[in-house]
Amino acid sequence: INTKQVGAEDIVVDEVNKIISTPAYVEGKSIGEVATGITKLVDKVLESNPEIIERIKSGEEKLISFLVGEVMKGSSASLNPGLVKEVISKKTI
Repeated sequence: INTKQVGAEDIVVDEVNKIISTPAYVEGKSIGEVATGITKLVDKVLESNPEIIERIKSGEEKLISFLVGEVMKGSSASLNPGLVKEVISKKTI
């Protein structure tokens, strides 16, 4: 990722390697920018998994861990999984 071309609040989609990432931790100048970047990454994963969201809303909350894993995979595991879980929980439960 050329961080000169991508801001902290952006997400990057690498179609070849099937990775969705955010440079928020690297480029973030404030906690707000970092939070926005993480939220956008979570939103992208949630958009790609509507059936999982429905199952979570139906009571299968253990599937939140699956979504956390998808976000972590896309972030090259650079995000805090607890923070990611909290963001996903707020958006799905």
